[in-house]
Amino acid sequence: MITILDLMIPDKDNPEHLLCMLGKLGIYQLKPANTPIYELSKSDAIILPGSSYRIAYNSLGVDRAIYSLGIPILGICYGHQIIARDLGGDYGESPTAIKGDLVKLRLLEKSHILREFEGGEEVWMNHNDEVREVPSEFRVVASTEQCQIAAMQHKSKPIYGVQFHPEQSPGGHLIFEALLGIGVK
Repeated sequence: MITILDLMIPDKDNPEHLLCMLGKLGIYQLKPANTPIYELSKSDAIILPGSSYRIAYNSLGVDRAIYSLGIPILGICYGHQIIARDLGGDYGESPTAIKGDLVKLRLLEKSHILREFEGGEEVWMNHNDEVREVPSEFRVVASTEQCQIAAMQHKSKPIYGVQFHPEQSPGGHLIFEALLGIGVK
């Protein structure tokens, strides 16, 4: 079961695209961001979704113990920034806000989560903030012309972050399928 931690703003954020895509894959549950670690430890994977919250102005997050569970974690947009913040990276306002644009993804290194991508795929971005520097245990695996850290992954743990929204990107389902492939016990 993939657990999506609810980091969204009530009556503003709409997780419809994410829930629809994961619903097609047949396996997810939406849980509050403060779900106890013992409950999360039963998940096959955890998603920290996008949100209208701004990382630069909001401290909403998750229990940092999730990063030690050994469970695959995928941060999307705001969730990507939370991972960077929690694990020692730098984040802040993007020099260029991106408002619902498809941009070309440039692969820099091999990544399990992007294993079906060849580079040049279009991904959907919508953000005001971004990761500026990855935590020391991470590497940058993809970028775009507008975003130097479009995707990152931990060097030894199954922890990934993407600045774009796979649930609204052509071929984005491949990222969730990769997450399921490494997450199902």
